Amino acid sequence: LKILARNNWKNYAVIGDVTVSMYPYTAQLLLWIRQHGLDNTSNDYCFFNDGDDTPNSEKKIGSTGGVYAQHCETYEEVKALLKETMAKGDGGDLPENDVEALIDAEKKFPQHDFQVLIADNRAPVKDIVLLNKLTKPVRIVLCGANDYNINADYLTIARKTKGSVHLIEKDISDLSSFSEGETMKIGKKIYKIQNDHFTEVESNDK
Repeated sequence: LKILARNNWKNYAVIGDVTVSMYPYTAQLLLWIRQHGLDNTSNDYCFFNDGDDTPNSEKKIGSTGGVYAQHCETYEEVKALLKETMAKGDGGDLPENDVEALIDAEKKFPQHDFQVLIADNRAPVKDIVLLNKLTKPVRIVLCGANDYNINADYLTIARKTKGSVHLIEKDISDLSSFSEGETMKIGKKIYKIQNDHFTEVESNDK
């Protein structure tokens, strides 16, 4: 809620992880939409549950499934889409198919300038190898993050798409300016570009 209140975004689609660990945050998204309306948020939503209860051993990169997108005219339509996606799967393994959902949303909602990904900081991105298929910036609302733990996968997505990462008290928008070998501090951690990806290399909490 604090991140949405702080950023006056326009012309974007919302992509949301609605696996079981994200329930407190999906509730906040619904509250925001109910209070502010779709005209002040977005009409286009894509929710994902990482495979519709597909056994973990059968999940395939790029076609894991459990991705549901819809143009919505009312709050009730957003709520119904979210609840349907949640009912069809709760995530299973920890890594999620964020990039697959982002790709799907780009195809279904090509009119938008960027995408807002509501992501689970605790969940690695299982399909990050597909990043080069994205063509629009991704602004990531990172849920469950703190000064001691920022998931580097989401820093990488933001950097590669010329997007941004948004924490409760801070927006990080300059990630695309970092080159191979450079480092940056976020909270208590140090991150370095290694092999074109952010990697945690050091903690300053000693």
